[in-house]
Amino acid sequence: MQKCVPSEPAPKPLSMERRIVADHRKPRRAVRMFASDFDRAQSKTDEEINALLPLLPLQIKSSMLGGELGMAQVPSEERQKAQLYRILKAKASTDGSAIAKVRAMLRDVRVYAWREM
Repeated sequence: MQKCVPSEPAPKPLSMERRIVADHRKPRRAVRMFASDFDRAQSKTDEEINALLPLLPLQIKSSMLGGELGMAQVPSEERQKAQLYRILKAKASTDGSAIAKVRAMLRDVRVYAWREM
């Protein structure tokens, strides 16, 4: 009887901590040219907001939209996302660094929570 020996070891699954860090990383983009520094800053802010939106917990989204009553007034997920985008855009710094700090804070809180469980 022959033993089955894999030719190479199976890849190790990412630890939960590394997965959290990877999920909170902003996707890379191709280098683009902008007509002005203002356009570049706006693009950076948009990218930061789009990277943050899927990471926000439902409780935070609900709170930002005014709780259950606010969520009921905006039942469409697309409209909720658009409203959250507008709220975050109003609070973002000129280059999106404030939003990037929120994304980093969420990552750190989730890593801490995973370590403490």
